[in-house]
Formats: sequence, C-alpha cells, structure tokens
Amino acid sequence: MRQEVTRADPPLALFARFPGLGLAVPVGGLTPLDSFIANGRRALPMLLRP
Repeated sequence: MRQEVTRADPPLALFARFPGLGLAVPVGGLTPLDSFIANGRRALPMLLRP
C-alpha cells in the first residue's frame, strides 16, 4: 500500500516511531531532482517497519 507524508514530523520522531525505517529501493535506483538549487531526489520510497 502506498502512503504519502501529509505532515512533517520532526525527523527524530519519525525514527523513534519506525526504528526499522529503510529505503525501499537500492540507493542507485533513486532519481536525482532536476535542479541546480537543491541536491535532492525526485522520490524517496521508504519501508516503514515498526
């Protein structure tokens, strides 16, 4: 099931709630964001394991 974050929790709260948080794809499979201002990724698929 796909879910999207609709509110921004502090990052530490996210790791506290999901200690098994990890990428759902290999790092090489992440698409860079087409921007010269920000160095990010177009999407960041994550696995939320309790």
